[in-house]
Amino acid sequence: MEGMCLIFCLFTFGGSFQKGLAAVIQTQQTVSAAVGEDAPLSCQLLETKDVQQVTWQKVLERTERRIGSYSEYYGVIVNNRFKDKVQFTEAGLQKNSIVIRNITDQDEGCYLCLFNTYPDGALTGRTCLIVYELHGPFTNVSRSNSPPGTSASPTATPAERPTPTVPSPSLLQLCCQLSAAHRLDV
Repeated sequence: MEGMCLIFCLFTFGGSFQKGLAAVIQTQQTVSAAVGEDAPLSCQLLETKDVQQVTWQKVLERTERRIGSYSEYYGVIVNNRFKDKVQFTEAGLQKNSIVIRNITDQDEGCYLCLFNTYPDGALTGRTCLIVYELHGPFTNVSRSNSPPGTSASPTATPAERPTPTVPSPSLLQLCCQLSAAHRLDV
């Protein structure tokens, strides 16, 4: 089964998949942010390429939603749906950064930065955003059995929440998860 998946991936993605492996894009695999915080996402192309435009997208179930892009000709363009949510903090063709403001649960997911190059096509970096909620400390008050006149000290313990974890799939698993529906032709 894995062999078939590898063959499927090689035929489906062909040369662009191999070109994507050859290009070095520096990005964080995961970014964690609490509800209400801002989340910075950044991508840097470590090879010199003829980049025409850098595009940011959010990965949805069967497609990608364009957030915005930067090119020297048009400058920064943010999709109307994200105007109040996303801001470009570093607009460049080799390094590009955005910040997602006032994080909510709906912002959780994976984001792509695409370096649209000529003649190679799109070189893609991927960052997944994990959203968590902060809960304040809870105080438990109970009746003391201490004799009258003795002092008591209050104690508080923070509520424990499990640490969020994101599985890191192998390259083969990642390849198999990318279906033709997630493929972007530029």
